[in-house]
Amino acid sequence: MAKAALRRGAQGGLCRVLASPPLGHQGCGHREWDGVGLLDSIKGLVKGNKKTIDQGIDKAAQMVQEKTPDQVDGAVKQAAEAAKDAVDKLDG
Repeated sequence: MAKAALRRGAQGGLCRVLASPPLGHQGCGHREWDGVGLLDSIKGLVKGNKKTIDQGIDKAAQMVQEKTPDQVDGAVKQAAEAAKDAVDKLDG
């Protein structure tokens, strides 16, 4: 028998969620998240905020560089550029 847990639903009520297959909510009308639309949601968050996101990436990279030995600076810069490229792809 599958283990179940009570979770707070979107409308504030409790619903029973199975912890092993078949996954899903029971008796509350909710559906399990199936991953569809995640990329669209992320693209929506990125759109119009690219400059702010890039600034956050730069600031995070700078903080990492300050806290780590100089020998990892190249890897930090490379990771920051990869993150910015990913943001460019999402924004484009």
